[in-house]
Amino acid sequence: MPHDARDSTPPNASAPDPHIVPAAYITADVPPIGGVIKQRPEDFLVEETPLYQPSGQGEHIYLFVEKRGLSTLEMVEIIARHFRVDRRAVGYAGMKDKPAITRQVVSVHVPGRKIEDFPSLEHDRVGVLWADYHTNKLRTGHLGGNRFSIRIRSVPATAALPAKRVLDRLERTGVPNRFGE
Repeated sequence: MPHDARDSTPPNASAPDPHIVPAAYITADVPPIGGVIKQRPEDFLVEETPLYQPSGQGEHIYLFVEKRGLSTLEMVEIIARHFRVDRRAVGYAGMKDKPAITRQVVSVHVPGRKIEDFPSLEHDRVGVLWADYHTNKLRTGHLGGNRFSIRIRSVPATAALPAKRVLDRLERTGVPNRFGE
């Protein structure tokens, strides 16, 4: 999904390849189950799995943040303002959905500063779950994957069998990477 025109390409991501055509749905041969997703942020939970743990030393503060109903770039702006750094000093491993509750690691480059030098982040849609130090900035792709919890509302009672077939297929094939604003 495109971002606001001012932020059409994230600062640490490359432009999409216009020659790539999305494949058909993985479950195209299974009858649809119906239902509605993303009616509320709590219906779509995403938790990033880090590729590596912070080392405990370095000039980058790693934060495990939870955001609610914000795009990744909106969250980056909030973090940058809080730490009084340019948004380019904030790194992240992957974009996360806006209409969701997401947890992910971000890095903030603050040479010569300590976690204790900053007040606690007080924001109604962003919270810090833990903080530590590391030697490098997080960059796109520095993640092991994402774990999802998706609530589907208004599913008809007759959807149990097709839903089981869809879940079985997704367990075997996995789910393609995609995020939505």
